[in-house]
Amino acid sequence: MQTRPSYAILSHTWLCDGEEVTFEDLLEYHAAVARGESSLAASFTTRKGFQKIQGCCNIAVQSKLEWAWIDTCCIDKRSSAELSEAINSMFKWYRSSKICLGDDTSFQDSRWFTRGWTLQELLAPKRLSFYDHKWQLIGAMNKDPNLCETISDITSIPVAFLQGSPLTDACVAKRMSWASKRHTTRPEDIAYSLLGIFDVNMPLLYGEGHKAFTRLQEAIISQTYDHSILAWGIRNPKPLYERDVSSKPEALGVLAMSPKDFEDCGDFETDKSFFHGHTNLEFDVTPAGIRLSANILDNYHDGEGYSLCELSCYTWSYPSRRIMIQLRPGPLGRDTTAKAGWPQYVRNGRDLWCHSDPPLALFGPRWHRDRTITIAKDIAMSAIKRRHQASSCSMILLNIPKNHICSVEYVHPGLGILTNPHQVGKNSLRIYRYPGFSTARPSNNPFHYVFKLVLFVTPAAAVFGIYHLIPIAFEDLCWLLIILELLFISELPLAITRLRWVWIFILGKGAEARLDRDTVGACIAN
Repeated sequence: MQTRPSYAILSHTWLCDGEEVTFEDLLEYHAAVARGESSLAASFTTRKGFQKIQGCCNIAVQSKLEWAWIDTCCIDKRSSAELSEAINSMFKWYRSSKICLGDDTSFQDSRWFTRGWTLQELLAPKRLSFYDHKWQLIGAMNKDPNLCETISDITSIPVAFLQGSPLTDACVAKRMSWASKRHTTRPEDIAYSLLGIFDVNMPLLYGEGHKAFTRLQEAIISQTYDHSILAWGIRNPKPLYERDVSSKPEALGVLAMSPKDFEDCGDFETDKSFFHGHTNLEFDVTPAGIRLSANILDNYHDGEGYSLCELSCYTWSYPSRRIMIQLRPGPLGRDTTAKAGWPQYVRNGRDLWCHSDPPLALFGPRWHRDRTITIAKDIAMSAIKRRHQASSCSMILLNIPKNHICSVEYVHPGLGILTNPHQVGKNSLRIYRYPGFSTARPSNNPFHYVFKLVLFVTPAAAVFGIYHLIPIAFEDLCWLLIILELLFISELPLAITRLRWVWIFILGKGAEARLDRDTVGACIAN
């Protein structure tokens, strides 16, 4: 096998369009020199990018190296195969270089510390030296401890990793946090620039946008048991019993949208003791989401149906407190299909939770150790949701009267509400119970609802209604006790007249309720 010669490699940020010298430009420059076309050759040599190439080559010669590699002119970007190979190999090329030259003008405020691609160029080389715009040496990382401290302060990367500690000693979330404040011109590149840092390979698909970062996370999960990749979000330092559960966090997929989601994860560590005694170390990507084995606390707050999932990581400040994320039942519910690895959840909000005393195991039967669950990668799973709904599941159809607008304020975790805008002339809601879920009232709170709807008339009308629906303790939702409380308000210039009625209906399986402006009726459609 041919031995690769020693070489210098340049780490830099690209100049404005037209200033860099590309692979094609360099070929054209050499052809112009060979033909004696000095004016054409000069059009390349006057560019700032050409001066950058000359400076890099001069330093290489001073270091007694015959070769230098610069990404602008050493990759033929006309070939997608060559570009893909270069990007997937970039980290190794920087790691294998004899010396890496960091080209910079204003050190601490430099763009070099905010660009996505330069992160791997900072971490990969064994010998990295920084130069100013006149190619005067600023300092060498392997010789100047103060320079390492300065760069650590700028980048929030611990000095040990700047001095060559294996990147695998940092959990996934910590490494992601190093990229949280970096940017790339193309959205795909924020993922592609991290391939070497996580030692993964994947094909390049320019045009896929932020889906590239999803693919990166899936590739990382496929070769690690590190749960910290799921520990993105905002820290919530309050103890469990002090949390505000009255708010309604948004449903999210379990994967992050970008490295910025890991900004709070700089001091996260992998808890290796988490896996002691675990017989199931499942952590895989499936069509329905991310399947993992973890410790789960079900229904930790009465009536909300939320769960906490304990991950295999902790913060340096609180090593006894493992990071947890909040979950709620996903669109596939508690289906027991073994191949899919149910139950399925979605992430409930962006908060990261750390448990404290008492230990979660003291919560009794709600605490499940080493449980296999699936968490949806994203919430755009309506097609899967419809495909897995059993035709025999309980369903209620609510037809909303004309000239009214219905807003869904709350839905029980065991229920799903669907609308169909493609049904002409229909303003209706289909209310489903997911198989395996109970809608029995979980607490004695009289204000706990199966679902809560708010009905407004259009601006042309002068009345509005508020519909409150609460459950009774029937396991399979074949029946619902529905209390509809209507407040008709006639808006007059000088006075407001209020009238109030309350109706109680028993709606059977397959029932249809018609809500009209003047009357409210129930039709049993069995």
